[in-house]
Amino acid sequence: MKRKNDAGYSLIEVLVAITILAAVVLPTCSALVLGIQMNEKTDRLMRAQLAVSSAVETLMAEGIPAGTPKTADTEDYGKTGSFDRFPDVTVKVTPENTDTPGSSSYYNVEVVSNDQLVKVSTAVAVGQGGGT
Repeated sequence: MKRKNDAGYSLIEVLVAITILAAVVLPTCSALVLGIQMNEKTDRLMRAQLAVSSAVETLMAEGIPAGTPKTADTEDYGKTGSFDRFPDVTVKVTPENTDTPGSSSYYNVEVVSNDQLVKVSTAVAVGQGGGT
């Protein structure tokens, strides 16, 4: 009596199938992980750009009160005590004319996102009205 051995796959066939599957799945998973990482980076950058843009537009619309002193490197123009006017950015102001305090009609303003992804330097006019 002759016995047939057609009951399943051989070990070599299984190993070849696993190798082909791995060659297809690994690059796909790698591309998926890279896409997720890039999406997170882009999201952080967009939030930083929005925060900086919002702070700059607010400062340009309101101006800076005349006589505002230059902020030191460790100070933030938008922060007063526990109140943080621009919570996602750090704002530094420098009078344009440092010889005569309060005589400048513009301040140089540097706005940096807290995660330091975005930095903008611009000039802001001295505001007509009150404070910050």
